[in-house]
Amino acid sequence: MSFCAQITAYNSVIALWSHFVHTHYRADGDLQFMEVPVDEALLAGEVLRTANEYLVYWENHSDGGKHRPSTMAKLRQVAKEEFSWKTVLGWKLS
Repeated sequence: MSFCAQITAYNSVIALWSHFVHTHYRADGDLQFMEVPVDEALLAGEVLRTANEYLVYWENHSDGGKHRPSTMAKLRQVAKEEFSWKTVLGWKLS
């Protein structure tokens, strides 16, 4: 992730995606202090990449039963062909 030197690790994949929405995207271009705008296509690509990484991690480190339904629902959305940055903006990320 070359557009954000701030993040080296994250507690959850959802927290990372929330960071993308709240720190690197502004539809109106009205950026606040320390925010770095990033192109929507790059952001969507990072969501896709990190979703795939998370799935590999989850499959290797989970007993197959421990998961958060909301996270798994988002991962299923990312896997769909019609996934886009608009999909991410539709999620309620705090």
